[in-house]
Amino acid sequence: MSEEIQNPTAQVTAAPKPAVPAQPTQPVPAANAALNAGATPAQPAQSVPTPQPYKIDRLGENKDFTYTDKNGYVWHYTLQFPGLKKMYEILDSSNNDNGTTSQSKLYENYLKFVVVKPAGLTIDSFNTIPGFSELMNAADTFCGERISL
Repeated sequence: MSEEIQNPTAQVTAAPKPAVPAQPTQPVPAANAALNAGATPAQPAQSVPTPQPYKIDRLGENKDFTYTDKNGYVWHYTLQFPGLKKMYEILDSSNNDNGTTSQSKLYENYLKFVVVKPAGLTIDSFNTIPGFSELMNAADTFCGERISL
């Protein structure tokens, strides 16, 4: 039987718990005989799928990045991953003689090899275009995500 609990804002009905079937206290004789004979009880054949290699497509998708300036104008850029070898060449060539990263070298390489639309941008292009830091952060994040796939 169910019991109703009255509440001015909600109505909840408690249902009785279903009866739990009694568990046998003695092993089933047929299964016990099979175990004693060293055999295992018959089980249905299970189909186990063969693992497939994980496929990575680092070059598959470009990323569109937009920057909206304070006047509301939207600047559109397309980022493209240049490939692992080229990306590591970019990183290697962006180091100074003492091993620290040169931001100007890294950003020139991002503009040359990662920012593909509009083409031909340089750091000096951003003397009159806003959003340089945001674009470089987006390029850096985009490339970092592709390297770590």
